[in-house]
Amino acid sequence: MHKLREWMKYLLPFIVAMLLFAFITQYEQTVFMLKTIWETVKYLLGRFFIGFGLAYFLNFIVRFFERRFKFRRWMSLTATYVIFVGFLAAMGWIVVPALTDSVKAITSSFGNYYTRVRELTDGLLVNLPPDTAAVIDDSMKNVTDAVIGYMQQLLSINFVGATLGGATRSFANLAFGLIISVYALWDKENLKAGAKRVLYAFAPSRAGDFTLRVSRDADANFSKFIIGKIWDSTIIGLLALILFMLFRLPAVPFLTLVVAVTNMIPYFGPFMGGVICGVALLGFDPVQCLIGVIIIIVLQALDGMVIGPKILGDAVGISPLLTVIAITVGGDLFGLMGILMGVPVAGTLKKVVIEKLINDRLAARGLGPNAELAGQMRMDE
Repeated sequence: MHKLREWMKYLLPFIVAMLLFAFITQYEQTVFMLKTIWETVKYLLGRFFIGFGLAYFLNFIVRFFERRFKFRRWMSLTATYVIFVGFLAAMGWIVVPALTDSVKAITSSFGNYYTRVRELTDGLLVNLPPDTAAVIDDSMKNVTDAVIGYMQQLLSINFVGATLGGATRSFANLAFGLIISVYALWDKENLKAGAKRVLYAFAPSRAGDFTLRVSRDADANFSKFIIGKIWDSTIIGLLALILFMLFRLPAVPFLTLVVAVTNMIPYFGPFMGGVICGVALLGFDPVQCLIGVIIIIVLQALDGMVIGPKILGDAVGISPLLTVIAITVGGDLFGLMGILMGVPVAGTLKKVVIEKLINDRLAARGLGPNAELAGQMRMDE
């Protein structure tokens, strides 16, 4: 262990110096090399991420059966995976065909999209000078064409087929991850004990204690957010489904899915869902578009004032700026899953790492977590 530390004292500065030299002299090649290494590592570790990620999420159901019904481990695992596989089967046999039909209906409505936009703006253009009206009309046509092109690309059957094809090509990774999750849940106590042994074997006791404390707090905060958001989005999705069907709106499966998924993203998710649904409905009828947007606004107001606080409390605890950063970084690195998971990860890091470190540093200086620092700031100045 002592020799390893001696080697790392010289090896790490050497690696950092080489990377800085490569960035300065061969920037593009270095960035390409690092991206290639990152993609390779992500691909190789993907199965383990999938496996342990599934184990983490399904562990809630396993614990429910063990604590509520006193099931043995093998019975809890059997019940959990029957529910999970049944859910995937229902998604494949019921939701995906209905969603495909909704996508077909939306793409077929794009032929009348520009006409619907003109119907909404005719009264405005009539009262403007002819030259100004012509410029605005051309601008609206260009914007409409761009929106239609983007939506057609996003919602085309080719896009859906490519997505399903990518999922099919990744079936081996998913199957391997599923097997890993079974073994991880079956032997989770031994895995935890082994992780603790490794932690205390290579880290000082104080650092090990801090890591365990932060890990427990992170698990509590992260699981609270995920479970709460799933329940919250499920309730909002079911209410949206009922209201969309009650008002006989088109493409109900697609609209419901958009509302439920975007509701997982704090602050900006409901706005994104409202825009997507409004754009999709405008191709059918402006009145239906207005009804759909009003339904989403009412649901999000209900969620923000009643449902969300009851279920989530202060589980998020991050600012809009940090939310944007988390969504952007998560989306760039891991796609849709990164967008959904970026916010709880950022909230967890802020709450159980950054805030704890700051509070510990303040305590070391004899200051409380809510100490008034105006005097210290004047002294520093």
